[in-house]
Amino acid sequence: MPWFPLRGVPLRHAAAGLLLALGPLVMPPGAAGPDGIAGRQGTAPAPSAQADGITTLIRQLEQAATAGTRAGVLALGGPAAGAAFEDFATTLTTPPPSRLIANERDRVALTGGTERLIIEVFAERGMEAWLGTWRVDVRPGQTPADPWRITAVTRLSVVSGLYRLALDTTQQYAVRNLVVQAPDLALEMPSGTAFVAETPEGPTAIVLMGRGRMRFTPPSPSERTQIRILTRHDALNVEFDSVFIRMQPAEFASRFAAGSLTAGPVDPGKLRTATGVFNSYIGRTLQLDLRDISRDRWSLVPAPGDLIAEVRTKTLGSLTYARSGSEAEDVSLFDRKRRRNISAYASAEKLAERGRFYSEDDLVDYDVMAYDIDVELVPDRGFIEGNARVKVRIQSNATSALTLRLSESLHVRGVYSPDFGRLLHLRVVGQNSLIVNLPAILTPGTEMWLDVFYSGQLPAQAFDREAISIGGQDIQDAGFVPLEPRYLYSNRSYWYPQSSVTDYATANLRVTVPGDFTVVATGDPV
Repeated sequence: MPWFPLRGVPLRHAAAGLLLALGPLVMPPGAAGPDGIAGRQGTAPAPSAQADGITTLIRQLEQAATAGTRAGVLALGGPAAGAAFEDFATTLTTPPPSRLIANERDRVALTGGTERLIIEVFAERGMEAWLGTWRVDVRPGQTPADPWRITAVTRLSVVSGLYRLALDTTQQYAVRNLVVQAPDLALEMPSGTAFVAETPEGPTAIVLMGRGRMRFTPPSPSERTQIRILTRHDALNVEFDSVFIRMQPAEFASRFAAGSLTAGPVDPGKLRTATGVFNSYIGRTLQLDLRDISRDRWSLVPAPGDLIAEVRTKTLGSLTYARSGSEAEDVSLFDRKRRRNISAYASAEKLAERGRFYSEDDLVDYDVMAYDIDVELVPDRGFIEGNARVKVRIQSNATSALTLRLSESLHVRGVYSPDFGRLLHLRVVGQNSLIVNLPAILTPGTEMWLDVFYSGQLPAQAFDREAISIGGQDIQDAGFVPLEPRYLYSNRSYWYPQSSVTDYATANLRVTVPGDFTVVATGDPV
């Protein structure tokens, strides 16, 4: 596909990924680029006199819900608010939360003075929490002195099962002849110490300390070759001194045999060591980024059958084993020290379920059909601000959430749909993932657009060796004048929201850069 220089002009593109290269402008600058992206869609209007009444209403809602007074919430509604408003009041107050925050995320003016709000509610009850969004219609009173009232409520999305995890400081376990198994993995510890972090359903995390052995034996020749590159052996057999494990609470008893863990008195020194291990790894395993509404760490629990083991070895550093049944290659081993995958493959159970040969399209929840991306880049500061419209077609049955890939360093200001309005989105710490919750379960064949507004710092990628060599020799070695500064962004850096699997889709791309830069990209100028 041809490459064309551009500045503030769109490209039409059809490929599995989008690629940009930016450098100093070597031609007279053209007309000024389009206006900045921020604030063009999905942002609340400037505050007005009416905004004070709405803000007061939301604060009253917070206070009544935190007090657990359902009647207090209902008192904020108009006479025609309906049964959905009564359900809303029950959800917020039963049982009473220990802390609740209601944030207005969006606003649209309707007829007759009514304002339509999108409200995001975060509620804590002890160590548990939930996060939800509602569409709320509000109206002013008959006179300026009358308060605003809620006239209609529609629930859009609720995510429950969030936990503020911490080690149980009142209980220590002695380990004896423990073997923890997962597909192609065995963690053996003859003796040691353990501490657990529990949910109301049971333990979901455990820290094991003591001398043990990790055995990882992938069955396929290609994966054994990867292990041989690392260890010079076909199987990984290495000592460790601590392990952090996450699992589904209901599976704790089946993974830890009776008699392998015996309760005993707490040793303060060992508790401090275990807490250090726990704090080192808890943020890397299913922790959500909720910094704008809570300072605490909130985590999800693994799905049934899934397991994550962070193993601190003596010779290879930290290794991460993960079993994730939702992935096509559900077994993986990651080298944290070198930041690279050692193995990623389908387990015997997964192969029996779907066969050796498969199409990624048959396994995904959705298919990306088109991209319409408008970004503004400041290359020398590594800053990017964008609006990405993504057209998706639902593939699987009963889809209620979509996962897109987007660099973790980029902040998502909002996700919108012409069909559903503003959507609840979540970021998982340590992963380049954007989870978008849908207000309704969609059936296969449904098509919809998503608008993702995002911005933040994203350093450019290093150029591959092939891209900066001529005739098999580096440019610098050939005596050429060094190239001017240049910046590369490809789909590998997740600079725009993209599908979780490699796929082809049409794309329109508009890039705006400062006047002293130009852009080279794949595609055809429009």
